[in-house]
Amino acid sequence: MRGRMVDVVLALAGLAVGVLMFATGQYQARFGVWWLVPPLVVCCGAVLLRRTAPVASVLVGTAALTPT
Repeated sequence: MRGRMVDVVLALAGLAVGVLMFATGQYQARFGVWWLVPPLVVCCGAVLLRRTAPVASVLVGTAALTPT
């Protein structure tokens, strides 16, 4: 695998493992975990940008994880 395909595999693997952890109860949160899925999806999307737009990738990932 080269380049862009590696990014796609990393993003999909991260999303799959994250959702699997939420679904099987490996991650516990006081208010439930399903509200954490949208930031997970955004961060996995930011992984897709890491080669073509690394600064945008960091900014998107940071914005997804920063509490408002």
